[in-house]
Amino acid sequence: MQTLYLHNSDDESEIIPLPIKQALKTLQLYDNFTSDSNKKLMDLCSLKSDILQWKPNADSWSLLEVLHHLLLVEQAVLNYIEYKQSHIQPPAKTSLKTWLYGKLLNRALLSNRKFKAPVAAGSPSPVISADEIAEGFRIVREQTREKFETTQQKRLTGALFKHPLAGYLSPKHTAVFIKSHWIHHQKQINALIQGYEQEQEKN
Repeated sequence: MQTLYLHNSDDESEIIPLPIKQALKTLQLYDNFTSDSNKKLMDLCSLKSDILQWKPNADSWSLLEVLHHLLLVEQAVLNYIEYKQSHIQPPAKTSLKTWLYGKLLNRALLSNRKFKAPVAAGSPSPVISADEIAEGFRIVREQTREKFETTQQKRLTGALFKHPLAGYLSPKHTAVFIKSHWIHHQKQINALIQGYEQEQEKN
């Protein structure tokens, strides 16, 4: 059976075999996530503008701003991958340490803790439209999938993305990060919709 090889430490002589099926599972993980979240995204973007633009207070994000933030993060991941590949730089090695940080990042995102968005992600626009967000997601996810597919086809190893806090992430942990980040903000999205509905009931 063919195998990929993943460095497990700073010592290049220490490697562990990585079955090709793991690369295929990463692509499948991303496909399953986008298939499910794209349906939810279409439902959200079809909501009335009053709901999309409602805020519980001046310091909070609206539903549109949350969706734009999610889009900006996925665009940042794609931009990083494209930049590294266009400069033909060898990917950073993944190790037990990067694997652990990837797991911790995923666990943190799935918790109820709140985090300040990294500066690198950019600030969501308060005037972007739902149609622009939907089209943005269509483009970025189509291109990101091509990157995961290329990684699988060319048997590429090493890090695919560098998170500003967790550091280098393998292709699998990059896909998991995108998915977990969406789930993390899904709670915020649900709370915004519920808050809008409760306010309408009071009025």
